[in-house]
Amino acid sequence: MDRSPALLLDAAVHGDQEAWNQIVERYSRLVWSVARGYRLSLSDTADVAQTTWLRLIENLDRIRDPDQLAGWLATTARREALRVLRQAGRVTPIDDEDLIDVADVEQESPETAMFQAAAVDEIHDRLEMLPGRQREVIKLRAAGLSVEQTAARLGVSTASIRALQARARQSLVGRFEWNRR
Repeated sequence: MDRSPALLLDAAVHGDQEAWNQIVERYSRLVWSVARGYRLSLSDTADVAQTTWLRLIENLDRIRDPDQLAGWLATTARREALRVLRQAGRVTPIDDEDLIDVADVEQESPETAMFQAAAVDEIHDRLEMLPGRQREVIKLRAAGLSVEQTAARLGVSTASIRALQARARQSLVGRFEWNRR
């Protein structure tokens, strides 16, 4: 049964575990993608997501517009991500927080964040379909290793890395085009 966010929140407030599970299932990608948008480490991203869910539990009965739950979660995840960045010293705090107008900050919509999270999931799924060596090469190169570093890590020549990378890209593009038809 596909219940509205307002019905799910109301049920969760009254202790319905299934309603809570549906909320988490429906909005986990959104929360995760907002946190990842701040380029946090995986552990920091997980902390932001966990804290966002904790904030929801703390405020279940205080959400003003339950049908805007996605926006509430996205805003909370953004705030938590910024808090983590400030604590890590990666953001230069300013003296007067009143100078920050949240409306001036360009924010993506919850729908856009969910779409981006789905696209990232699709890319990861396609990477997992690649043969082992091709997958390793793509992951190492995506992690920022040069062709030479990747070759050294895998114990093969740079020409082999370039060939594996080209085959992996062709395979990924071919699957993408085939799925679009």
